[in-house]
Amino acid sequence: MPADRGRCDSQVVSWRRFLRREQGEFVSLRKFRCTKSMMIILYIFLILVAAAAWVGSHFVPPEIPGWITWSALALIWALCLFGLIYFGFYFTGIVYEVSERELIRSSGVFIRNRRVIKMEAIQYTTTITFPFNRITGINFLVIHGLGGSLLFSWLKKSDIQQIKQMLPKNVVG
Repeated sequence: MPADRGRCDSQVVSWRRFLRREQGEFVSLRKFRCTKSMMIILYIFLILVAAAAWVGSHFVPPEIPGWITWSALALIWALCLFGLIYFGFYFTGIVYEVSERELIRSSGVFIRNRRVIKMEAIQYTTTITFPFNRITGINFLVIHGLGGSLLFSWLKKSDIQQIKQMLPKNVVG
């Protein structure tokens, strides 16, 4: 009995690279995801804001009623908690797919958004990197095409280089 009996082909192929059927031929598709470093930085920032609000609540003048202080503190903590949950879903929900025919950006938390640009329509690219990009992961690739542009955000620099290598040779950038 074969070891992979009962499995479909999609279970055998690795998660980073798989094949899909398009018009009778197999097309290679590569998936890229956001770096988690910016999400971690935002988490740390939100936790520091919540801690600063807690410490700041102890230095409120006694003329201000206590219910105002505790209401403001509860509001800040609720916003920080919402930010922790929202940013988690936001960063894990962004997926970039590059195939031989098209580039796809899927994103969104409450409403999913899918943008597609064909390889034939790409004119040029712009790469935006910020200082400390290895730590923060603030790297962007803007792909300009006929009728619009497509933004690939929060990528590693190596992922941007791989995407640029997969683009057609006549693309400038």
